[in-house]
Amino acid sequence: MSARTVLVALTVILAAPAAADTGDDYSNNLFSDIAPLLALFGEQFAKQFMSQSMSWLDNIIFAMAPLGILTAIVAAIRVGGPPWLRAVVGRARENDAIVEMELKSSTSHEVCELWNGRGIVRTMGRPEVQQIIYLEDHQKDQKTFGLHTVESAMEAELLRAATYEDPLVSRFRNPIVKSSALRWKSLSVFTKLKLFWHLRKRDSEDLENNAILMFVTRQKSTLTNGDPHSETAEQESAPNISLNLHGGSKSEELYAAALCGIVLQFGMLVFCGFSVYHPAFSQRFPKNGRPVGANAFPIMALGTILLMVGMLICSAVVEQSTVETEYLRQQEGPNARLLWLQKSDTVSDQAFDSFVLGQSSSRRDRILTSRRQDNERTTTSTDHSDTTNHKANWVETIASNRTEAFTLLGVFFGLSGFILQFQGLRSMNWSASIAQLVCIFLMTIWRAWIRRGMIANPVYTKLREHHEMDWLALRIAKDSNFWPPDDLRHLSEHLAWEILTNDNNIACVGSWEPGSFSYLDAEKAQYALNIRQRLGQLTNWDGPASRLSIAVADSIEIVLNTLFDHTNHSAFTWSLKVRIGDIDGKIRFKVDKNIGINGMWEMDATHIEAALSLWLFHIHEKDESKKEESRNDWLRKDKSLKRKIRRLLGPGGSEALHRDIKWWIGDIDDKTKSNESNNVRQSSGFAGPVGFAGVEPSNTTQADVKVDNETSGPPLTVVSNVSLESSLAQHIFSSFMWAIVNDNSAEKDDNLAKQLNKDETSIVREDLFRIDNPETLLSLGLENKVHHSCTQYLQETSNGGCCRVHTAVHARTRDARTLGEGCAGIY
Repeated sequence: MSARTVLVALTVILAAPAAADTGDDYSNNLFSDIAPLLALFGEQFAKQFMSQSMSWLDNIIFAMAPLGILTAIVAAIRVGGPPWLRAVVGRARENDAIVEMELKSSTSHEVCELWNGRGIVRTMGRPEVQQIIYLEDHQKDQKTFGLHTVESAMEAELLRAATYEDPLVSRFRNPIVKSSALRWKSLSVFTKLKLFWHLRKRDSEDLENNAILMFVTRQKSTLTNGDPHSETAEQESAPNISLNLHGGSKSEELYAAALCGIVLQFGMLVFCGFSVYHPAFSQRFPKNGRPVGANAFPIMALGTILLMVGMLICSAVVEQSTVETEYLRQQEGPNARLLWLQKSDTVSDQAFDSFVLGQSSSRRDRILTSRRQDNERTTTSTDHSDTTNHKANWVETIASNRTEAFTLLGVFFGLSGFILQFQGLRSMNWSASIAQLVCIFLMTIWRAWIRRGMIANPVYTKLREHHEMDWLALRIAKDSNFWPPDDLRHLSEHLAWEILTNDNNIACVGSWEPGSFSYLDAEKAQYALNIRQRLGQLTNWDGPASRLSIAVADSIEIVLNTLFDHTNHSAFTWSLKVRIGDIDGKIRFKVDKNIGINGMWEMDATHIEAALSLWLFHIHEKDESKKEESRNDWLRKDKSLKRKIRRLLGPGGSEALHRDIKWWIGDIDDKTKSNESNNVRQSSGFAGPVGFAGVEPSNTTQADVKVDNETSGPPLTVVSNVSLESSLAQHIFSSFMWAIVNDNSAEKDDNLAKQLNKDETSIVREDLFRIDNPETLLSLGLENKVHHSCTQYLQETSNGGCCRVHTAVHARTRDARTLGEGCAGIY
């Protein structure tokens, strides 16, 4: 039997009078019982109102002509009751997360708010959802682009935190206490009442001596000792979506509703008093044809007042279990706008898709967060073996802290008040019950009006799974004033961002100069890439390209730390050709040398991850548009399956390239012939090519532009059976290798020549050579110790992501001193 059933049965037994015989008595009892009985129910409505309470005004509104009395009592027990009382209502082993999800406005690492396509729902779990703050006046910032989280905005001193001010308390509390640095919201209800009592009894001279301030400071330090809401806990907590959509209830509406509730409830008592004690009214409102008994009104009035106090306490226990913080702009400027990125996930057996959510066109002047106070339900342990503390142990068993004592008080007042009010209304004319019923009805309308913001929905659009940040980055890059007037679904179109590849793809030459990464109007591609990288830094989300991006970054570092560890340069940059929309441009990558103790080269993997993710997003969008044209082969629709992709190794007519590949890698004729086979199934989606057929001239002189006859003809290609993500990662690494071995400044630096000198190079496969057969000369191979160790490191670093790694460096001398050209391949 549930706790609610027990309480209802107990109430009816204690309040039930003798049965009447006449129909008039039956109708009178019906009207007399309907109002208090209706007040017992309204479970979901009471939970909904209490969960959004953030001030004493909310508590007063709930206590006036309450609806859902049993729900409020049980809610207070669940939130702040002692263990034995929670066991009475069947909640002895209830998880704190369940209480938070049903009764509080807060979110945490256990409770979150998600959009299911129709509304905001609260559920338990830890999905990946991130709140993004967009500051329009900082969109020109080349590092942040106006995009922040609460933590990053606080570090940049763009926002300031302030404890949510209770409108009623901030108006009436003493100015000295108001001006102090006390966190009023963090104090318990019992401490606040003690503070008001001291403020009433002490005069201004005592206040100047700071006696009360010292008392309150001591109480607050006790309550906030060991506060779990550290910076790490705040970062792990889910964002408050619904609270920021409607911004909380307005103080003017709260004052009006509270005043109306007080007038209605006490007006009902005045009416009942007149109907009993006024001679004219008492004749018009009899009970069963006789005047109302003298004890009916006192019992009813006492029960109503006790019920109001009990509901006020129960609502306050729930309301004080959370701490609300508001974040305001540090300086004057446009109000912040909020976005929420939600990744697809299954939480508590519920499936949620990927969405981007946003506020309406109206801006909010503050950002609200609500966090639970876990220390509200803790108890202090004592030594039960000490007989001198027997009495204290007995008291602590009943209520170990002020919150539990306050909860017991609220439960007692609520139950006793309802019973007395129920008995008093049954002893009075039916008009008293109707008056109470009218008050309940009117206050229910008021409460529903105040909480109308809970039905507010964000503007939203559904996104492709794993590419939420890519969509947002391309939207901002297309138009910085991207915010929609009404609906984000009108912004489903976005820029196309892809790295250019073709059969005659030419790599860009690298540079040992740091270069500039500033945003220019003509460099939309780099702008979108930097925004995507910024979003990745804010969310810390892993994507389909995260693991491969780390592998590529590690591979680049290995090459530089192995072959260029003694160079005097501090940075190396190279570029890739990109098309964004209908505009061709370039994006730049940069590797920095750590000028410290180790002096190692370091590559930012997030830069590579952003480029790979944007490129993958474009390919997936393009493949999706061709889905209807392809046959219904659901097995091959899995993006993680391997596909056959053509890779370019270099100019096909270059005899030097063929010779160097045979010497340093081996025979790849079988691989190249596989590309010409008619039996190879090409994927309906992206099939390449990736890689490069050559490198662009480093200068614009005629000597450099001149094309050698040996490089004419189709490029040398192979077909790799790898995943799409791996092939794109290979392309970026290949661009780095082509750039670094063909840079002119590298020719002037003899560091590479020293690393690959002839003393470190040996001949392999000499057992296949026959002096009587000149054709076996081609079977010989070359191996360099530095090159071999570098290749081994690359194979270990790739961890299967870059498959089998080979790096061939063709070192032929020009003027017998410098390096001439190089090539790099990964298959």
